[in-house]
Amino acid sequence: MIRLLCAVMLLSPVPALSQGMSTSFGAKDQDTNAPIEVTAERLEVNDNSRVAVFTGEVVVTQDQTVLHAPRVEVTYVEDNPDTVEVEDGIERVFASGGVRMFSGDDAAEGQTADYVLSSEIVVMKGDALIRQGRNVVTGETADINLAQNTALMRGRVRTIINPGESK
Repeated sequence: MIRLLCAVMLLSPVPALSQGMSTSFGAKDQDTNAPIEVTAERLEVNDNSRVAVFTGEVVVTQDQTVLHAPRVEVTYVEDNPDTVEVEDGIERVFASGGVRMFSGDDAAEGQTADYVLSSEIVVMKGDALIRQGRNVVTGETADINLAQNTALMRGRVRTIINPGESK
């Protein structure tokens, strides 16, 4: 991680860093097809819109990734009207109110997080931050690819690297 960040900082002009920067994120063996568990203080379900809203100390867990937020809206997969079978699954998870996410030894924060399961990407917006050990990358937006264990930071990116810290 440090070598990657140092190489990017030394080889890239400063304006490029303000536009975007790639880094690694998350557990290397994350299973994005694992079941998703949600716990909360309250749950409201609207079957017509296929939406469930969880509020109050919400915790969303999928394999090694855990997300904490005050409010999480889950959109379920639409049933196929041509079959009698009920579709199982989640289409999208949108968290708001200050979000913290952990995967392996890495952590991320933002005001909102939008996880579209088909893309396997979580987009964190609003003072986005990724922490790996003592190393920190901040920006306005973080696109975290759970399948590839990568992240792209955009919007006035700032990096703090602590030499001697291994990742």
